[in-house]
Amino acid sequence: MNNKINTFVNELNKTEFLKNIKVPILDGFTVIDNPNTVFTAVNEDNYIEQFLTDGVIKEEFETHIKNVIEDTKNTMREAELEDVDKSINYVKDYKNNYFDFKVYTQDNILNNNLIRQFNIYFMDSDTNAFFQVSLSSAPFVIEKKDYVQEDLTSSMLMTINNLMDHITK
Repeated sequence: MNNKINTFVNELNKTEFLKNIKVPILDGFTVIDNPNTVFTAVNEDNYIEQFLTDGVIKEEFETHIKNVIEDTKNTMREAELEDVDKSINYVKDYKNNYFDFKVYTQDNILNNNLIRQFNIYFMDSDTNAFFQVSLSSAPFVIEKKDYVQEDLTSSMLMTINNLMDHITK
């Protein structure tokens, strides 16, 4: 019985801290069912936008990001992705009127394919809740790595800057 009560209270708490955050769904993206995210949306070019939360955290923001990145790398290794140790890189800090963001790239490489993903981490200082918004490209053959790391990345950076400007309370 206590487990059911704890689960119910945790779900209520999750709903409460999510009420403070508004993350827009990118134009041309459609929400799909993915129960492990706040939302997942895809577009016709197979790009994916995801909004995730770890809920209220007790550790420092930077420490939590390091732990999330380490967990992500472990998951990537389990999936047998390539070059995992070099795959996640800090890009920049970004600030809007509500949040301070940390932006990282993540390259998912498998079977001669590369997916470039941007991970945006931020916290709500009112609730101490931790959030992540990700934007992933469609797969590209590894031979197009230069295009992905230059032209595609530049285009995706413009998109995520616009997205971060519109994440509000």
